[in-house]
Amino acid sequence: MLRAAAAAVAAKTLLGIKAKEAMDNGELVSDDLVVEMIDEALKKPSCQKGIVANLHADKPPKDVTVEVQKV
Repeated sequence: MLRAAAAAVAAKTLLGIKAKEAMDNGELVSDDLVVEMIDEALKKPSCQKGIVANLHADKPPKDVTVEVQKV
């Protein structure tokens, strides 16, 4: 999802620009930005039944889990 958002910079999407900026600077993409990206993904027809997200290799941080559940 992050690579796709960064690739969307060509389409000048705000989320793509923010994600690409963070990745280009060697930073982690913020939890808030990831939650926004998930929210946008769920609005697409291809995701009407939901999405599968591997947010963290072991266990997602509690605040991300709570935010994703809210979305």
